[in-house]
Amino acid sequence: MKIIPPLFALITVILLAGCNTTSPHRDVAVLPLPPTNAVLLAPPQSAEATQAARSFLQAVRNKDWTAVARFWPPKAQSHFDDIFTEQTKSLVGGLEIVSLGKPYNEGLHTWVFVPYIVQFKNGGIQTNNLRIEKQTDGHWIWEGGF
Repeated sequence: MKIIPPLFALITVILLAGCNTTSPHRDVAVLPLPPTNAVLLAPPQSAEATQAARSFLQAVRNKDWTAVARFWPPKAQSHFDDIFTEQTKSLVGGLEIVSLGKPYNEGLHTWVFVPYIVQFKNGGIQTNNLRIEKQTDGHWIWEGGF
């Protein structure tokens, strides 16, 4: 019996529901500060990473789960439907993108962090860093932070 995917799905739902990342008031939400070892991306790469993050979040906003699934890592241990359950989809679908920050790298990792603020339909606000990665074929995948 595999317990990890259901456990991961439950943790994801709890986090998406707002575990210490939401605020009932939009005016108190601020973009997360990058760490001291952050390196901002050059303008062309920054624009591309920002567009990839925006596309991911817009797909969630539009409840276009086929488009969201295109960001799913091909070698992920969990299946898309194990994480984006109907309960999760109902919590996050229809969100509003409040703000996107400047993308940055951290250390020698290949992924990119894009700070964001979103507001959910229930009024909760989440601030975090979307972690995305550009694959060798140019396709962007979601690595975490949502």
